[in-house]
Amino acid sequence: MGRFFQGEVPKEAAINPDVVDSIIAAELSKLSVEDREKAYLDIHGVSQPKDESPDLIQSSLMEMETAMKELANREAYDLAKSMDPHYVMNDEFRLKFLRADLFNAKKAAIRLCRHFQLKMDLFGADKLALDITQDDLGKEEMDVLYSGYGRILPQHDQTGRLVNVLIANPDHPTEAILRRAFYTATTVQSEDSEAQRRGTVTIAYYLGHGPTSGFNSDISWKMPKMNEGLPMRVVAIHMCYDTGAWTPVHSVVKLAFNTFAKVRIRMHYGSHKECLASLQRHGIKPSIIPISDNGKPADLDSFQQSLRRQRKRERVNKPKRLKIFVPSEYDVLLGRGTPIQNFIGNKRLRSLVLDFQKQYEKAPKGIKIAIAQEIVHLVYQASGMFLKRDGETWITANNYTAKDKVSALFRTNRLQQK
Repeated sequence: MGRFFQGEVPKEAAINPDVVDSIIAAELSKLSVEDREKAYLDIHGVSQPKDESPDLIQSSLMEMETAMKELANREAYDLAKSMDPHYVMNDEFRLKFLRADLFNAKKAAIRLCRHFQLKMDLFGADKLALDITQDDLGKEEMDVLYSGYGRILPQHDQTGRLVNVLIANPDHPTEAILRRAFYTATTVQSEDSEAQRRGTVTIAYYLGHGPTSGFNSDISWKMPKMNEGLPMRVVAIHMCYDTGAWTPVHSVVKLAFNTFAKVRIRMHYGSHKECLASLQRHGIKPSIIPISDNGKPADLDSFQQSLRRQRKRERVNKPKRLKIFVPSEYDVLLGRGTPIQNFIGNKRLRSLVLDFQKQYEKAPKGIKIAIAQEIVHLVYQASGMFLKRDGETWITANNYTAKDKVSALFRTNRLQQK
C-alpha cells in the first residue's frame, strides 16, 4: 500500500519474544531520566501543555518552513502545495503538526511531509489538498466507521485528553481500518485544540479474543506507523487483554512503535472490570468507555447519530472557493477575450508552455499529464492562482481545470505550428 508503509511486517511466530523484549529494553535504557519522567507524567495525564505564546508560534512556523525546504522525499507534499498552496501553507493547519511534536520544528516538518504521503497512499493524489470527509469513504470504510469498533470518545478523560478506543475485530479489512483511522484523526482529533495540546490516549481492547481470533498482524504493524503521519500526539497506549497468549504477541507489536510511544505503553491483564479499574488509575473513568461486559461496542445508537450529524455538517461546510477582487500579475485568468489573453499572468503562462512544448510533444500521454501538472505547480510556486469569473469577482479554479487550461495551450501551440 504505497510508499508510506514500505518495510517488512515482522511475523510474530518467527520472532522470539524474549529477544524482542531485550531489543526494546536496550532501546528504552538509552532514554534520559528526564524523558522517562515526561513519559510517566504523560501516561497519568498530569503533564502540563506547553505555553503557546504568539512569539513561539510564529518563530516555530518559520523554522518549520525552513526545515521543509531541507527535506528529501517530499513529492506528495509538493504535489499538494501545487494543487492548493493556501491549504498546505495555512498556519492553523501547520500548528497541529507543531503541537504533535511539542514545537520541534524539524520533527513537525517530517510529520507534515509524511502526512501527505500517507494521505496520497490511502485516498489518492486528487484528495491531497482537500479535507477527507465521510463522502470520501467507500462502503467498507463506512462499515468500519459505523461499527463502533474504533472511535474517539465525545468526553475527554479527567485531565482533558481525548480517548481513542480500538476493539479487536479481525474481520475488517486493513485498508478500510486505516482509512477510517485517518478520517477520525483528521476530523475529531485535529479539530480539538485542547486535545492537540494535551494529547490523545489510545486504548487497545483485546478481551474476549485470543491472538488467533483477534489479531491482525498487518494492522498491528501499520497503525503505529500511521501515527507518525498524523497531526496528533499519542501520550499513552493502554493494551487490555484477558489471556496470557497475548503476552508474546504484544512484545512483537511494540517493535512497530517509535521510542516516544514505546515508553508510554502500559499492559493491563484481567477481566473487564479489572481492566477498567486499572484504566481509572491512569485518569480514564470507566463511565466514558463504550465497551459492554461482553467486549462489544456499547452506545452504538448515539455514536452513529453523532456520525450522521457530522456528515451533514461536512456537506454544509464544504470549502468555498477563495474570492479574489483584484488578480495579481502572477495569476492566470480563465475565459475568452482580448483583455484576458493580454493579462500579464496569461502571457507569462503562454511563454512557460512554449518552453516545455518540445518536451511535451515527444512525451507519451501519461508524461504529458505530468508536464501539464508541473507547469501548474510552477504557477503556484510563483504565488499565482488560476482564476475564473464569478460575477464581479474572481474565484480559484480547481487543479483539474488548471491542468486543462495548460493542456489546451499545448494543443493550440501545436495547431499554430502546422
